[in-house]
Amino acid sequence: MNHKLTPKSQALAYRIWCYANPREWNVTIPELAEHLDANRYKVQLTLRHAGWLGRVRGVSAGFGSGNRFERGGLILRGEEERYVIHAITGFPV
Repeated sequence: MNHKLTPKSQALAYRIWCYANPREWNVTIPELAEHLDANRYKVQLTLRHAGWLGRVRGVSAGFGSGNRFERGGLILRGEEERYVIHAITGFPV
């Protein structure tokens, strides 16, 4: 775990673990968000901070998606993608 989770994020992380672990992490972020009745972005951020983001399945962008990035329901294009990646990781892109 790279980031310190707040108690609220720890609770969400526990709920994520309780749902995903018995399914061998064969779930997507939208599935988790829907089942847990949680915001997709908060689920994704909690997964990232807990170091679990790589465990869940990604969401296919589909045919003809062009130049866009999609992971777990977060769809970004060009400059937006670079901004969000920088905001989340702190790495310059």
